Amino acid sequence: RIRLVARPNGTVMSGECYEVQGETKWGPGASASSQLGKRVSIKCQEGDIIELPADAACISLRIQSLALENGCHETFQIPLRKTVLEKLSEYLLHHRTHSCSEIRTPLRSDSLQECGATRWDASFANVEKDLVFDLIAAASYLDIPGLYMLMSARATCMTSGRSAEKLQKEYGFSNDLPASEESALRGLFVNGRE
Repeated sequence: RIRLVARPNGTVMSGECYEVQGETKWGPGASASSQLGKRVSIKCQEGDIIELPADAACISLRIQSLALENGCHETFQIPLRKTVLEKLSEYLLHHRTHSCSEIRTPLRSDSLQECGATRWDASFANVEKDLVFDLIAAASYLDIPGLYMLMSARATCMTSGRSAEKLQKEYGFSNDLPASEESALRGLFVNGRE
Protein backbone atom coordinates (compact mmCIF):
# COMPACT_ATOMS: atom_id res chain seq x y z
CA ARG A 1 0.00 0.00 0.00
CA ILE A 2 1.22 3.48 -0.83
CA ARG A 3 -0.06 6.29 1.38
CA LEU A 4 -0.06 9.52 -0.60
CA VAL A 5 0.91 12.77 1.13
CA ALA A 6 -0.29 16.31 0.41
CA ARG A 7 2.46 18.52 -0.91
CA PRO A 8 2.59 21.78 1.12
CA ASN A 9 2.50 20.67 4.74
CA GLY A 10 2.85 16.88 4.63
CA THR A 11 -0.67 16.08 5.88
CA VAL A 12 -2.08 12.72 4.83
CA MET A 13 -4.49 12.71 1.90
CA SER A 14 -8.04 11.48 2.22
CA GLY A 15 -7.30 8.32 0.28
CA GLU A 16 -4.76 5.77 -0.75
CA CYS A 17 -3.64 4.41 -4.08
CA TYR A 18 -2.42 0.83 -3.95
CA GLU A 19 -1.93 -2.23 -6.10
CA VAL A 20 -3.50 -5.62 -5.52
CA GLN A 21 -2.65 -8.50 -7.88
CA GLY A 22 -1.63 -6.12 -10.65
CA GLU A 23 -4.71 -3.88 -10.33
CA THR A 24 -4.46 -0.26 -9.21
CA LYS A 25 -7.06 0.61 -6.59
CA TRP A 26 -8.08 3.77 -4.78
CA GLY A 27 -9.47 3.54 -1.27
CA PRO A 28 -10.39 5.75 1.68
CA GLY A 29 -7.80 7.25 3.98
CA ALA A 30 -7.45 9.94 6.65
CA SER A 31 -8.95 13.46 6.63
CA ALA A 32 -8.28 16.82 8.28
CA SER A 33 -9.69 16.11 11.71
CA SER A 34 -8.32 19.39 13.12
CA GLN A 35 -11.04 21.28 11.20
CA LEU A 36 -14.01 19.23 12.49
CA GLY A 37 -16.97 21.26 13.65
CA LYS A 38 -16.07 24.28 11.51
CA ARG A 39 -17.50 25.46 8.20
CA VAL A 40 -15.72 26.47 5.01
CA SER A 41 -17.04 29.11 2.58
CA ILE A 42 -16.30 28.61 -1.11
CA LYS A 43 -16.99 31.34 -3.66
CA CYS A 44 -17.71 30.25 -7.25
CA GLN A 45 -17.06 32.16 -10.50
CA GLU A 46 -20.49 33.82 -10.42
CA GLY A 47 -19.76 35.17 -6.93
CA ASP A 48 -22.19 32.93 -5.02
CA ILE A 49 -20.90 31.41 -1.79
CA ILE A 50 -21.49 27.81 -0.78
CA GLU A 51 -20.82 26.76 2.80
CA LEU A 52 -19.73 23.24 3.65
CA PRO A 53 -18.71 21.50 6.87
CA ALA A 54 -14.91 21.64 7.05
CA ASP A 55 -14.54 17.88 7.21
CA ALA A 56 -16.47 17.57 3.94
CA ALA A 57 -14.64 20.44 2.20
CA CYS A 58 -11.27 19.07 3.36
CA ILE A 59 -11.74 15.93 1.28
CA SER A 60 -10.33 18.34 -1.30
CA LEU A 61 -6.63 18.43 -0.54
CA ARG A 62 -6.36 21.95 -2.00
CA ILE A 63 -9.12 23.24 0.29
CA GLN A 64 -7.64 21.27 3.19
CA SER A 65 -4.28 22.93 2.63
CA LEU A 66 -5.88 26.39 2.36
CA ALA A 67 -7.96 25.80 5.51
CA LEU A 68 -4.95 24.59 7.50
CA GLU A 69 -2.82 27.53 6.32
CA ASN A 70 -5.43 30.33 6.55
CA GLY A 71 -8.11 28.96 8.86
CA CYS A 72 -11.76 28.28 8.09
CA HIS A 73 -12.79 31.93 8.56
CA GLU A 74 -11.56 32.80 5.04
CA THR A 75 -13.77 32.54 1.94
CA PHE A 76 -11.91 30.57 -0.70
CA GLN A 77 -12.33 31.73 -4.31
CA ILE A 78 -12.56 28.71 -6.64
CA PRO A 79 -12.66 29.14 -10.45
CA LEU A 80 -15.64 26.83 -10.97
CA ARG A 81 -19.16 27.51 -12.23
CA LYS A 82 -21.91 27.37 -9.62
CA THR A 83 -23.52 24.26 -11.17
CA VAL A 84 -20.18 22.38 -11.01
CA LEU A 85 -19.53 23.53 -7.42
CA GLU A 86 -23.03 22.46 -6.36
CA LYS A 87 -22.53 18.97 -7.84
CA LEU A 88 -19.07 18.80 -6.28
CA SER A 89 -20.59 19.78 -2.91
CA GLU A 90 -23.02 16.88 -3.21
CA TYR A 91 -20.05 14.51 -3.61
CA LEU A 92 -18.13 16.04 -0.70
CA LEU A 93 -21.13 15.96 1.65
CA HIS A 94 -21.84 12.32 0.85
CA HIS A 95 -18.23 11.24 1.26
CA ARG A 96 -17.99 13.06 4.55
CA THR A 97 -19.60 9.99 6.09
CA HIS A 98 -19.15 7.34 3.39
CA SER A 99 -15.84 6.03 2.09
CA CYS A 100 -15.07 6.54 -1.57
CA SER A 101 -15.41 3.72 -4.05
CA GLU A 102 -12.52 1.43 -4.86
CA ILE A 103 -12.46 1.67 -8.64
CA ARG A 104 -10.48 -1.26 -10.01
CA THR A 105 -8.32 -0.67 -13.06
CA PRO A 106 -8.10 -1.67 -15.78
CA LEU A 107 -11.85 -1.29 -16.09
CA ARG A 108 -13.39 -4.66 -16.87
CA SER A 109 -16.86 -3.37 -17.76
CA ASP A 110 -18.81 -0.32 -18.90
CA SER A 111 -20.75 -0.55 -15.61
CA LEU A 112 -19.11 1.50 -12.86
CA GLN A 113 -20.64 -0.74 -10.20
CA GLU A 114 -18.98 -3.79 -11.76
CA CYS A 115 -15.69 -1.85 -11.61
CA GLY A 116 -16.02 -1.25 -7.86
CA ALA A 117 -18.12 1.93 -7.58
CA THR A 118 -20.85 2.01 -4.97
CA ARG A 119 -24.42 2.41 -6.18
CA TRP A 120 -24.40 6.02 -4.93
CA ASP A 121 -21.14 6.86 -6.77
CA ALA A 122 -22.35 5.21 -9.98
CA SER A 123 -25.59 7.21 -9.79
CA PHE A 124 -23.66 10.42 -9.00
CA ALA A 125 -21.41 9.90 -12.05
CA ASN A 126 -24.39 9.35 -14.36
CA VAL A 127 -24.50 12.95 -15.62
CA GLU A 128 -24.33 14.63 -19.03
CA LYS A 129 -20.97 14.44 -20.80
CA ASP A 130 -20.07 18.12 -20.33
CA LEU A 131 -20.51 17.83 -16.57
CA VAL A 132 -18.40 14.65 -16.54
CA PHE A 133 -15.45 16.56 -17.98
CA ASP A 134 -16.11 19.62 -15.78
CA LEU A 135 -16.01 17.37 -12.70
CA ILE A 136 -12.76 15.74 -13.87
CA ALA A 137 -11.20 19.20 -14.22
CA ALA A 138 -12.60 20.29 -10.83
CA ALA A 139 -11.33 17.11 -9.13
CA SER A 140 -7.90 17.67 -10.65
CA TYR A 141 -7.78 21.36 -9.66
CA LEU A 142 -9.09 20.76 -6.13
CA ASP A 143 -7.06 17.57 -5.67
CA ILE A 144 -9.90 15.14 -4.92
CA PRO A 145 -8.42 11.79 -5.97
CA GLY A 146 -11.53 9.67 -5.35
CA LEU A 147 -13.71 11.94 -7.49
CA TYR A 148 -11.02 12.16 -10.17
CA MET A 149 -10.81 8.37 -10.37
CA LEU A 150 -14.62 7.98 -10.42
CA MET A 151 -15.25 10.57 -13.14
CA SER A 152 -12.27 9.41 -15.22
CA ALA A 153 -13.69 5.89 -15.10
CA ARG A 154 -17.05 7.31 -16.19
CA ALA A 155 -15.42 9.13 -19.12
CA THR A 156 -13.62 5.93 -20.09
CA CYS A 157 -16.89 3.98 -20.02
CA MET A 158 -18.52 6.68 -22.17
CA THR A 159 -15.83 6.51 -24.87
CA SER A 160 -14.53 2.94 -24.90
CA GLY A 161 -15.34 0.80 -27.91
CA ARG A 162 -16.35 3.74 -30.09
CA SER A 163 -14.70 4.55 -33.38
CA ALA A 164 -12.71 7.75 -33.85
CA GLU A 165 -15.30 8.97 -36.33
CA LYS A 166 -18.16 8.44 -33.87
CA LEU A 167 -16.25 10.22 -31.08
CA GLN A 168 -15.41 13.11 -33.40
CA LYS A 169 -19.07 13.52 -34.28
CA GLU A 170 -20.36 13.06 -30.71
CA TYR A 171 -17.86 15.46 -29.10
CA GLY A 172 -17.62 17.96 -31.95
CA PHE A 173 -13.95 17.32 -32.73
CA SER A 174 -12.61 18.04 -36.18
CA ASN A 175 -9.91 16.00 -37.86
CA ASP A 176 -7.27 18.44 -39.02
CA LEU A 177 -4.64 15.83 -39.85
CA PRO A 178 -3.63 15.40 -43.47
CA ALA A 179 -4.75 12.00 -44.83
CA SER A 180 -1.13 10.76 -45.06
CA GLU A 181 -0.43 11.51 -41.36
CA GLU A 182 -3.70 9.91 -40.28
CA SER A 183 -2.88 6.79 -42.29
CA ALA A 184 0.61 6.61 -40.75
CA LEU A 185 -0.81 6.99 -37.21
CA ARG A 186 -3.43 4.31 -37.81
CA GLY A 187 -0.66 1.98 -39.03
CA LEU A 188 1.41 2.66 -35.89
CA PHE A 189 -1.64 2.04 -33.70
CA VAL A 190 -2.43 -1.28 -35.40
CA ASN A 191 1.21 -2.39 -35.23
CA GLY A 192 1.42 -1.36 -31.58
CA ARG A 193 -1.57 -3.54 -30.64
CA GLU A 194 -0.04 -6.66 -32.20
